[in-house]
Amino acid sequence: MRGRVRQRFWVETGVGALACALGFVTPIFPGWIEFVSGYDPDRGDGSLEWLIVLGLFLVTIVMLALAAREWRQSRKMAAHDVPGSAKRR
Repeated sequence: MRGRVRQRFWVETGVGALACALGFVTPIFPGWIEFVSGYDPDRGDGSLEWLIVLGLFLVTIVMLALAAREWRQSRKMAAHDVPGSAKRR
């Protein structure tokens, strides 16, 4: 499994990308939340949508940071698997 990332990387990247896409769609089409859920807790005020946008971007940052960490770990593991790549003392 040299040079391959775990499935966790792809899940974190996918969730981060989805959260980012929804974060950009929400200010453009704020009514999608009420359309999907059928519930309008802020009664058309729009404040809930902005809280959701902030939450989605927070999720994006966290997921992509976790994916980056997973990527670095996979590269580190791949470097240890390659013969002759170990540092000599």
